[in-house]
Amino acid sequence: MANAISANRAELIAIANSVASEKMIDKAIVIEAMEDAIQRAARARYGAENDIRAKLDPETGDLRLWRVVEVVDTVEDYFKQVDLKAAQKLKADSIVGDFIVDPLPAIDLGRIDAQSAKQVIFQKVRDAERERQYEEFKDRVGEIITGVVKSVGKALMENWQVSEFWMPAAVGVVFMPLLAVSVLALATLPAPSPADEAERVARRPMMARERAAFLAAHWPVLLLLVAAYVMLTAFRDLRDNFAAEIWQALGYGDAASVFTASEGPVAALSLVAMGVLIAVKNNGRALLFMHGVILAGFAILGASTLAFQQGLLSPIVWMIAGGAGLYLAYTPFNAMLFDRMIAYSGTVATAGFLIYVADSTGYLGSVALLLFKNFGAVDLPWLPFFVGAAYATSLAGLILVGGAAILFLRGRGDGSPSPKGSEGQERP
Repeated sequence: MANAISANRAELIAIANSVASEKMIDKAIVIEAMEDAIQRAARARYGAENDIRAKLDPETGDLRLWRVVEVVDTVEDYFKQVDLKAAQKLKADSIVGDFIVDPLPAIDLGRIDAQSAKQVIFQKVRDAERERQYEEFKDRVGEIITGVVKSVGKALMENWQVSEFWMPAAVGVVFMPLLAVSVLALATLPAPSPADEAERVARRPMMARERAAFLAAHWPVLLLLVAAYVMLTAFRDLRDNFAAEIWQALGYGDAASVFTASEGPVAALSLVAMGVLIAVKNNGRALLFMHGVILAGFAILGASTLAFQQGLLSPIVWMIAGGAGLYLAYTPFNAMLFDRMIAYSGTVATAGFLIYVADSTGYLGSVALLLFKNFGAVDLPWLPFFVGAAYATSLAGLILVGGAAILFLRGRGDGSPSPKGSEGQERP
């Protein structure tokens, strides 16, 4: 077939079916994206001035390529137009306004600029995916759905005959007692006693000069810890924002329910670990234990990923173990680590400034990831990418936090922290 492009027809259709299924978009959109990519590649070969069309049969995989010229009285564009006399030599019944189709010879797909073609296809597919997501959620503004909430909502509809309209309100009622208990617990917390202040130092916000002095005194440790936190934040957002793609790659279609099953044990383990650390009264020892917990989290993340690749862990067990490692390392940064650092240093301050420094820096990774997800015209093999990110986060975290722990131990040895409050008592 002279005007057919030599290609693996079954492979083209298989790719179209796979992408349409994975992204949950119409197969016709994927076919159109492929045609557009082929057209652009063909123009690059035959000349961008030509009006070249491509047509991919969605059933057989037949791919045809041709050039189109318009019949006109006076030719102004010799690449896209032909005069009536010349047109009638090609097609006797041609009239002005007709279009002459000139089949093009076959081209070798191996010579096409593959990267350019991929960019075109991925961008069109991504645009279609965003449009589908918008259409799906445009009428649900303000509704927040997590794995646990979705599971509760589904149970209410299936077991208690709650309608879809009333389901969000019913789920809110279910979780209202937990919110009330939490608010009550916060409201009944007593003010710090003299013993509390002696143990953890007095707390007040630092002024600009005090913040600068604190950073100057502790910048090596803070630099290493914040760098580790950037890695954790980026990996956490990768795991959350691309959960559907990751679970799809692992062979699970219903990502929300599986994610719920994997996150429950992770939350429980993180809560227990933080509770144990709160019970440690000695600030120096607590800081050392926190470094140990964070290092253990990074180690679990890397080790569980290796075990998964070796076939020793199932996908769900791996996601539970990896999530446990991630949040064991991540959770202390949100308050406890910096709170104990303030207490150990003997500085009259709050942990808010240090949390702000860590978060404002850490979320640079989150912003970069969101920009990459929404505007990057790429289609990554998500499972290998996620595995690689897990290894990178684990290794970098072990090095960075390990370095911070070494600096901390050296500081303890030479008595560099302030003499009061660092160990919950006066230093000798």
